[in-house]
Amino acid sequence: AGLGLALLAGWFATRGKSIEAPGVEGTMGQGARAGFFYTSTVVLAVTVVGGLVLVNFIASRRAKTWDLTAKKIYSLAPQTTQTLQALSQPVKAFGFLPTEHNAYDALEHLFKRYTAESDKFGYEFKDPLKSPQLAAKYQLKEGQITVVLTRGAGETEAHATLSEVSEEALTKALLKLNNVGIQKVYFLVG
Repeated sequence: AGLGLALLAGWFATRGKSIEAPGVEGTMGQGARAGFFYTSTVVLAVTVVGGLVLVNFIASRRAKTWDLTAKKIYSLAPQTTQTLQALSQPVKAFGFLPTEHNAYDALEHLFKRYTAESDKFGYEFKDPLKSPQLAAKYQLKEGQITVVLTRGAGETEAHATLSEVSEEALTKALLKLNNVGIQKVYFLVG
């Protein structure tokens, strides 16, 4: 846009007198033909800018990312993708660490990739010092980075705890949590 404005300013500076001169033939600045060209230029510019705004709006809503690295370091493993697609119930991950912790950004980035892959995965960060009820509920140790995955609510709630922040550990905990169900015990008498 800046380059375009500079070029227009240069053109007006060098050709400005021919636009203003009345009765000079061959200039683009006069008559119905000039009005058509100026109008079509403005309409085209507005259309292009509107199209770019529309494309940007759609792209921001879709939030699709592509991993163009050779080793696909920003992509989830196929096993993780399968696990996330196989979730039968919504799972919520609680990251128990303060925002100023050095592992906070890495964990948030990992959670965002999981959330982008499945709408049944959600996450929330909690400071263990500000949420002592949750820390006591999940028996957290002070000063330890802990992630708790929960599924269900009330009496049917199941949870899995992990202290390692990695895709592998998080996927294993999801698999473990997804396989938890109501267990029955049978007794034989006689």
